[in-house]
Amino acid sequence: MLKKRNDFTIRPNDQPQRKTATSDLWDIVIGRSILITTVKGKLEAQSLADKLNEDSHYLYRGQTRSDKGFVKRVNKMVDSVTT
Repeated sequence: MLKKRNDFTIRPNDQPQRKTATSDLWDIVIGRSILITTVKGKLEAQSLADKLNEDSHYLYRGQTRSDKGFVKRVNKMVDSVTT
């Protein structure tokens, strides 16, 4: 089991051009300076930061074609056409 980190933290998004009456934007940062992503809602931001602290590649998981099932769908389509 990997050691849980505390590198990813959250902070309120303070960009004035993004402020609206209903916005509750939070930044997930690493090292207190490098912005990783912006999330709407404090609870969701904390949840994502916790997941990133457990697995620093969490946002990259499931982004390949094979992970999304693309290869299986294409193979299935090819098999149905050739038979």
